Amino acid sequence: MNFLLSDEQQALLETVRTFALNRGDAGARRLALDDEDGFDRDFWSELMDLGAGGVTLPEEFGGLGLELIDLALICEALGYASAPGPFLGHALAGIAISLAGSEEQKHRWLPKMASGELITSIAMTEPGTGSDLQAVKTTAIRDGDEYAINGSKT
Repeated sequence: MNFLLSDEQQALLETVRTFALNRGDAGARRLALDDEDGFDRDFWSELMDLGAGGVTLPEEFGGLGLELIDLALICEALGYASAPGPFLGHALAGIAISLAGSEEQKHRWLPKMASGELITSIAMTEPGTGSDLQAVKTTAIRDGDEYAINGSKT
């Protein structure tokens, strides 16, 4: 197997890394954490303009239709620049909807997620379990057309 990055993947990594590093100094990025949102919305908008919001989402919904390795490269680039924000949770929520959502859900949510108009995440941490998905206790039980959710998230 060839584990080298393709030219396109290398360009993606460099583009996002350069963007994130040039977007502001580390002090400014840390100050964004004190913001009510916990991240810089202008930075988010500019990142979405690069197409990052839909990196793994199907092209038919406004995404780039790329692979998980491409998502990992964007995360690497953002981490290299210490850029805070909801990017990974947003991407994981999009993947979940892409793989398990109904057609109505995909058409309703994915275009807005791809553009960054809608910021999403996943709720996986719980009191006493952190992000250990094997220890999650929250359940969702179907009740007709709805679900009853039992448990708590942190």
